[in-house]
Amino acid sequence: QPFCSLEEQLAAPAGALRCASLQQLPALLTLGYAKERKRKGACPSGVVYELLPAGRARAEALVREGEAPPAAPLRSSRRVQPGEAGVVLLLVDEREGGGSSCGKMAELCDALDREGARFETRRLPSGHGDYEWVLADGSPAGREVVLPLIVERKGCLDVSASMRDGRWRRQQAAMEARNASEFGGAAT
Repeated sequence: QPFCSLEEQLAAPAGALRCASLQQLPALLTLGYAKERKRKGACPSGVVYELLPAGRARAEALVREGEAPPAAPLRSSRRVQPGEAGVVLLLVDEREGGGSSCGKMAELCDALDREGARFETRRLPSGHGDYEWVLADGSPAGREVVLPLIVERKGCLDVSASMRDGRWRRQQAAMEARNASEFGGAAT
């Protein structure tokens, strides 16, 4: 459920919370699904909330069980419309370039928009890389067929850091396993 704006919250009568999502936060914090962070300049209050792995797992379970709709992408351009077929859509991992908390993701999405690319941001699972292309249609089922191309983008500093902390091996192994199981080793 989307959060109300700060202005709407401040305009609410004393003691009244107008935002149903905000009313859920104490429970999410208690259950260990979310964590409060202080980030000056991120928003007018300087308080943001991080969804923790347990919270993400619970949200994914709710979607799988049909109790919640899938989350909308953080950014998209020219999403697949009902009745369309054979649309090649670029999926960008929402954590790419530091994610939405960093200006690099916004710059990337702005550049894709300028070039007329059809894309959506999503949290791509391990082994899917940073970018993935799908052949999509606008049917009610929203079918997508993953195309055999796995792209993991790394800058020099990230390669070095990921080799030191072990991410490099884990990411390579996950991409190799996915390539073998889904694409028969044909992905590039």
